[in-house]
Amino acid sequence: MQEAETGTEVQGYQLSTVRRSRTSWLHNMSHPLIRRLNARAAKLFGVDASQVEGSGGIQVAQYDRGGFYRPHFDSSPPLQLLEAATKGHGHGHFPSRARVATLLYVLRGTESGMAGGSLNFPLHGAASNLTHRNFLEAQGLTPEGWARECNHGLVVPVKRGDGVLWYNHVYRAGKVGALDEGSFHGGCLVRRGEKWIANHWLEMSPPYEVRSLDDEIAAAMALLQSMKESLLDDGEVEDAVEVSRVVRLSLIHI
Repeated sequence: MQEAETGTEVQGYQLSTVRRSRTSWLHNMSHPLIRRLNARAAKLFGVDASQVEGSGGIQVAQYDRGGFYRPHFDSSPPLQLLEAATKGHGHGHFPSRARVATLLYVLRGTESGMAGGSLNFPLHGAASNLTHRNFLEAQGLTPEGWARECNHGLVVPVKRGDGVLWYNHVYRAGKVGALDEGSFHGGCLVRRGEKWIANHWLEMSPPYEVRSLDDEIAAAMALLQSMKESLLDDGEVEDAVEVSRVVRLSLIHI
């Protein structure tokens, strides 16, 4: 196990200042246990096992008392992924492909006497003006303050034998699109004992649905115009607004 690193393909990686944990990786795809896990994950993801086997291995993370991981995304925006691939970045631990879905296994949790350490999706059910960019500031929180409170949005306790599955990107017309704001998540402060988890990701290669800044501005203007038209037409604003998906969760006994 080693101290956790964070960063981006383009900017590089360094010891994390927003995550207190240790990590290691399981890469031996021929081991019977890993093969069984890959087969189960493939069924849940709805893909062939070979696609899971090619998704960079399984990450194991251990959190001691005082450990946490501030809210983050497991993947990156499509434009950043394409930039990383173009520049030749990417390896097993930090891919230049989209991590479309995450399957988190709980190896040790509350059943061992651990306190805290829940999985938190802070933007689940949040007001539309809250995003991953302004969440902490809007709540007046530091990462450490969030980890201690950890009562925003959806809080999922962690217990050995449970699994949590969620999707990190919007998927439209056969293309991996923008990051799903609902997948913004973090690990709450471990107040007592220790927590062990493992992350199993499903990675996908292009085509990605990439939108330039000009496209984003044009889409925003079109949305505003449609809202104005709806207001003039019996006030039916709801049909003109695309409601963001909430995170899709399923607890799985493993």
